[in-house]
Amino acid sequence: MFGNVDDLQYSRLELAFENKLIRTTCENEESAKEQYGVEVSAKLKARLADLRAVMFVSELVAGNPQEIRCNPHPIYKLDLCDGYKITFCANHVKVPSAANGEIMWSKVNRIRILNIDN
Repeated sequence: MFGNVDDLQYSRLELAFENKLIRTTCENEESAKEQYGVEVSAKLKARLADLRAVMFVSELVAGNPQEIRCNPHPIYKLDLCDGYKITFCANHVKVPSAANGEIMWSKVNRIRILNIDN
């Protein structure tokens, strides 16, 4: 059984944004083109679709996904093109963590997009 359509919205990665500028860039193609150009904008659109298509961060394949160790919490990055990348962090009240304190990306289904830069 496929379930109720309303249940489907909870089965995908939930996105939030660090600030209004990043939100506008991610939600408005013209804004992204103005800031980053056509190629980076197109790749950003594809990566956002990739993020919306998975249930957990660990399921990401495209964009050379990598955890970046930093304090106080690790972040994740996805490559766009021309040296640009999109970075994000877990956005849970209580971040899913293993006993050793490392983030369990296989259980992270809420993220906050932090930056788009090169």
